[in-house]
Amino acid sequence: MLPLSFIGISGRASTNHVYELVLVYELAKRNLTSRQQTPVPLVYEGMTFDIGFKTDVIVNDLVILELKSVQKLESVHFKQLLTYLRLIDRATPRTFDQLR
Repeated sequence: MLPLSFIGISGRASTNHVYELVLVYELAKRNLTSRQQTPVPLVYEGMTFDIGFKTDVIVNDLVILELKSVQKLESVHFKQLLTYLRLIDRATPRTFDQLR
């Protein structure tokens, strides 16, 4: 389990950034590769559109981590992740069901 001793930082935007940096550091200590703020383009009819979607962290090119500093996950958070999964052609109904 990853330590959460850095939780005391205030401010949502800065907290997400700090969580991301520390998480990537902890993943590297465990010999896991990760990529931060990876663009996820929209491809439509052979055209690629960079519309600003970015994943927070991708681990070993297998797992997308979308970090949230919220009291409770809302449906919009699941929809965001599902959008990323669809755009990179990894989504299946079973995958989405497992997120809930």
